[in-house]
Amino acid sequence: MGRLGGEEFGPLLPETPLAAAIIVVERIRQRLAAAPIEVEAAQPAVTVTFSAGVSPIEPGDNSIEDVMRRADQLLYQAKQAGRNRVEAELHLLRA
Repeated sequence: MGRLGGEEFGPLLPETPLAAAIIVVERIRQRLAAAPIEVEAAQPAVTVTFSAGVSPIEPGDNSIEDVMRRADQLLYQAKQAGRNRVEAELHLLRA
């Protein structure tokens, strides 16, 4: 897991098929949303959610930036679709 900048983090899941990576990220999303964070005793707990884009390394990729660019595009799709969700290139699951 590494911080990419601002509020963006990126896990690297080596030797993980796309379908399994989606499951991992979805589980993290669900568990984070289900665990409110206590900030101060007199204040309500803060619920944290996140959106994610999941993309595998593809044969034509020349660098990690190619993968990150696709994942970033998918992240913005998730945000536009309502946030607190995981988006992935599902057509790649059929390959």
